[in-house]
Amino acid sequence: IILDRGGAPPHGQRIRGRAGDRVIAGCDRISVQTRLSNCFYPSLTYAKPPFELPVVYEDDDMAIVNKPAGVVTYSHRKGGHGRLTVRAALPYVLLPPADGRREAVLRRPAPVHRLDKATSGIMIIAKTKQAMVELSRAFAERNVEKSYVALLNGLPDDGDGGSSGGGDNDVGSGGCDDDVGWRTINSNVMGKEAVTKWRVMNYSQSLVAADGYITQVLFKPKTGRFHQLRIHSSEVLGCPIVGDLEHDKGTESALKMRENGMFLCSSSVLLPHPTLKELPEEGEAKRWEGVEFVMKDGKVFLRAEIALPDKFAKTLRREGQRAKKI
Repeated sequence: IILDRGGAPPHGQRIRGRAGDRVIAGCDRISVQTRLSNCFYPSLTYAKPPFELPVVYEDDDMAIVNKPAGVVTYSHRKGGHGRLTVRAALPYVLLPPADGRREAVLRRPAPVHRLDKATSGIMIIAKTKQAMVELSRAFAERNVEKSYVALLNGLPDDGDGGSSGGGDNDVGSGGCDDDVGWRTINSNVMGKEAVTKWRVMNYSQSLVAADGYITQVLFKPKTGRFHQLRIHSSEVLGCPIVGDLEHDKGTESALKMRENGMFLCSSSVLLPHPTLKELPEEGEAKRWEGVEFVMKDGKVFLRAEIALPDKFAKTLRREGQRAKKI
């Protein structure tokens, strides 16, 4: 406890408050001194949330974590989630910035964006005020490249044979990152422009899926609309994401494939580092599996990639094996 006699310095005298000290109303000021070092965050009055939150990368300014499916990013305004949120778990898995950074340190690390409860994968976290500002700007200016992997219920419409509707519902060919096989969806979501690059990664026969196939696809959203990938999959490609309770339309095949949750994972990201001006030493990136630093347009970018949840490969393998037995 800090006690400022006669107001805050330089006008008053700052001393350490003790039990029994007299405080003069309207003259003295009481405050709490908080340390954000020594490997703990302050004011944690709740127990560690009962789920794992793996750290993909961390430094003094930012972090990347791997959010499990079934966990919300923030608690709703009306409550209901308690400590079962990503934000509540962050102080237990991340270290505070080193000494000397206290003026710019967030009281607790905070997500820069959100993922749906049913979506798993990469989340970007800010630990300092500068990082929050810079990372938020990068998202706003669309300088963050995120990739998602999903399993679709059926064979997606690739836009050939006159299936492109044009205007607000356009599925057509499009290049992406100088690779072949990419296509573009340009279809408004809730009245706002929404653009998604996508390509097929794998197929598996299935006895229960629509069209007799499950399709593994890679998405690269160019905009960040609410439920963009889920709506584009269901409404434009004609193949909802497996396990998507809100957009799978409740068909017979969809109901049979809901048991293992939604199959959508934020699998990789490329973003400008909020503070680095030069590439770090080679050993820094090697400390973190799936992480590398690159120079792009004179800026230091951080690329991170994670492995897909086991259920992706298991579902493709299981459905394929069952189909072969018939």
